[in-house]
Amino acid sequence: MKEKVLPAVSQAYKHRAGRRSSAYCIELQVDGAPLHVGGGNINKLNAIGAALRPPVKVVQQPAQSPDVNVCDLTLYAMWASWVGKINGGNNIADQLAAAVDQAWAATASDDVDKAFRLLDVTYQSIADVGGFTNYKKPHTAPRTTPRH
Repeated sequence: MKEKVLPAVSQAYKHRAGRRSSAYCIELQVDGAPLHVGGGNINKLNAIGAALRPPVKVVQQPAQSPDVNVCDLTLYAMWASWVGKINGGNNIADQLAAAVDQAWAATASDDVDKAFRLLDVTYQSIADVGGFTNYKKPHTAPRTTPRH
């Protein structure tokens, strides 16, 4: 994460930050897996992310809440279908890693933007029911980013 993911995320959003890069911060959610959060990993990653422009802050996803993580909400399913097509169903590690790289390279920024718009709608659905789990899960995102 420190050598590839954080720098790639910062670079991918550099155009959005523009002149505001010192005030602009990207939040990257990780689940509660010990590899992600154990041994002070979030603090270590945040120290690295703080030095990037724009900076990247790693935050832990709330427990039992896959719908508030954009990757769990939509992107993983999209990438999994592409990887299966690219990889021909083989599970050999090197071939699978190459297929994942191809799927990431094929991901259009519009697809990522759409995923985050769906995440915003999901957050609103959760807030509408007071933060409880009985919310109606949206299946489509608005065409434009909502104004807050």
